[in-house]
Amino acid sequence: MLALLVALFFDLGVIANTISLGVLFNYSLVDLGLIVKRYENPDDSGYWFYLILALYYVVSLLLGFSIYFGFPFYVWIIMGIILISIIAYFYIFCKQYYIPDGFECPGVPLVPFLGTTTTLLLCGSMAKVPWIFFLIYQGLMLLLYLCYGIWNSELNPKKKDSNNSNENEKLLTNS
Repeated sequence: MLALLVALFFDLGVIANTISLGVLFNYSLVDLGLIVKRYENPDDSGYWFYLILALYYVVSLLLGFSIYFGFPFYVWIIMGIILISIIAYFYIFCKQYYIPDGFECPGVPLVPFLGTTTTLLLCGSMAKVPWIFFLIYQGLMLLLYLCYGIWNSELNPKKKDSNNSNENEKLLTNS
């Protein structure tokens, strides 16, 4: 029924582009997750590693936007230099802490970084309307996730009271 209403009010091209944007966005997160899995230091809780990856992610997405919106060529060169320097940083200075025994991705970190860049270039080249729908959808899902977490949290005082009363009822019925 929901699919029928969506198809009734929205153009099929916009729906298809929004779905493509979501899939590409998720693939870029999978590629970035592979880098995190391989290079995250389990003994170090520093934030520089994540800051560098976030910078790479944002610059890749901005590169896609700059191509779509027609930024000057020197902006592309600057962003490309930033991306290449981050890849070189990982090759030269970072150590792989986790190397899997079974499945292996060749060319780590180059292949995941290039996968992230190409998918975000494609995301950035999408029109404005799919981005608006995508951001609205992501915002609604984030709100749903936060509400679910708040209501079902073990730290919720109402849930603690109901758990204690349920345990007391079980004790009374068992004795």
